[in-house]
Amino acid sequence: PVTPVTPVTMGERFRLFGPDHCVALGAIAVLSVACSWAASRGARLQRFVRMTTAFALPAALLALMAVDASNGVPWTSYAPLQLCDLAVPVAVVALFSRDQLAFELTFAWSAAGTFPALLTPELVEGPRHWGFVLYFAQHGGLVVASAVLLGMGLRPRPKTPWRALAWLNVTALGVGFVDAVYGANFMYLRKKPNTWSPLDWFGPWPWYLLACEFVAFGAFSAACAAFRAPRSE
Repeated sequence: PVTPVTPVTMGERFRLFGPDHCVALGAIAVLSVACSWAASRGARLQRFVRMTTAFALPAALLALMAVDASNGVPWTSYAPLQLCDLAVPVAVVALFSRDQLAFELTFAWSAAGTFPALLTPELVEGPRHWGFVLYFAQHGGLVVASAVLLGMGLRPRPKTPWRALAWLNVTALGVGFVDAVYGANFMYLRKKPNTWSPLDWFGPWPWYLLACEFVAFGAFSAACAAFRAPRSE
């Protein structure tokens, strides 16, 4: 992604695991637990939490896109084609309909994609900028959505990791076509992020993409094992 045109001074820059980053992560964790608890405490409170999350998620994504556009960032860097962007409408469907597949994709993709994006965000701006706030609102919102869905009683089924991986690869094929035609780098299919990320552990292109298949499946499996439904498929 292209660095925003607006200059950022040293005091306003994002610091990986700095105080503001840690506060944002802590706030997401607390909100996730609180919303999951609320979603399990009766129909009225559940509906409030569910609808609030369902409307807040796309609002944060659209606002973040608007901020990037207003800063002169080309659409090939802010179009909603990163995995966490694509998970937003899936999460909204799950929150509105309680659809099992939509829940499983939201839950699994959040485990493998959103958590790394929260821990090692590709950010320039610090908390004084809307980009920082909206980034954590959108990505944190996906974690909150997964927690709400768990609070509603939804659980991954035994074959959820395989389904999540299959849909991830189908999605990557479509996104890869856009990347190839327009020279973009959505889902980091053509190169690694500009800032440090766990992808740096997995070698150069295209080997890190192959490694991500195994890492993603491992993350899917670990997350699903922790919350798997006791019933069979």
